[in-house]
Amino acid sequence: MIGLYVHIPFCDGKCPYCDFYSINAKTDKKEEYVRAVLNEMNMRKSYGLADTLYFGGGTPTLLKPSQIEKIIKYAVENYGLSYKNEITVESNPNTLTDKKLFELKKIGVNRLSVGVQSGREAELQALGRNHSLDQVMKVIERAKYEGFDNISVDIIIGAPGQTSKNIYDTLAFVESLNVQHCSFYQLKIEPKTAFGLNPPKNIAGEDEIADIYLTVVRQLKKIGFLQYEISNFAKKSKECVHNLKYWNRDEYIGFGPSAHSFVDGVRYFHDRNINEYIDDVMKVKQEKVLDADFEWIMLRLRLVDGVSIADLKKRGFWNDDFKLKVKRLQYAKYVEWKDDRIFLTPTGMMVQNAILLSLFK
Repeated sequence: MIGLYVHIPFCDGKCPYCDFYSINAKTDKKEEYVRAVLNEMNMRKSYGLADTLYFGGGTPTLLKPSQIEKIIKYAVENYGLSYKNEITVESNPNTLTDKKLFELKKIGVNRLSVGVQSGREAELQALGRNHSLDQVMKVIERAKYEGFDNISVDIIIGAPGQTSKNIYDTLAFVESLNVQHCSFYQLKIEPKTAFGLNPPKNIAGEDEIADIYLTVVRQLKKIGFLQYEISNFAKKSKECVHNLKYWNRDEYIGFGPSAHSFVDGVRYFHDRNINEYIDDVMKVKQEKVLDADFEWIMLRLRLVDGVSIADLKKRGFWNDDFKLKVKRLQYAKYVEWKDDRIFLTPTGMMVQNAILLSLFK
């Protein structure tokens, strides 16, 4: 079964750290864009049956629920998607009115991902967010009232002014929301963003970031969140099924400008241009693919359960040299080796790229 990803590129404003493709939400192209997505879905429906649908952005909730509904219905009728399957919509708190939450639940959305980013007002302001903590609380409570029982929140590690001491404020806020899933992503300063052009001066250094990350891992476990991927934590059975497809190298199709796909061992993507996309939805570029075996182990090591030695043997990795490197990493507490499995420790997850280089040099 494949996953379906739909990129909704409309945004009220560009956050200073954001490098995702987006355009001003005041455009008159929304309806035309939805028609283009449906057109591409029609042209690719022979690719297989789907069991997840994920709306990312941008801010998908800037579309009308009726526009989102058209895409969901098309996936149900043409890709075999069930309304019982995971259907996720990303959102910003300030776009989620009571009416919109009611309508999103009514049209079949059953998983809500809310861009919270911090549990401290000062950090929200530094990140250029246009919502308050009070808005987040009200939105989450209303979403639960409307029947959403699978809610995720996104949080940024390394926000301006964040420290290993005040991260506890954000963790306490997450706990108070009583949601089922949270993603903690490290802030990356991308060159073409506002932060890239004018970097904040009060961002934590590498050692402090490491302390923050380890605190997050430790504290989330205490409040019932199990880590299942480097940046993702879930309560029991609430892992994001769609995102697991990426890390397991399962197939997925991405619709819309900047969206990526992986089908039949080939990766391709659309350019970051809504006008080009609307003009020709089938115009894609092939993505440069890493060595398949290297990519496989790279993605497996993102997951907490890691990789089995049996699978390493099947792919020809498990030789004396590789085994020695693993033992050295284990001694340095970057890797754990239990029974038939090898996986990264929380400390190892922070330096995954360096570990991969050491395994393959």
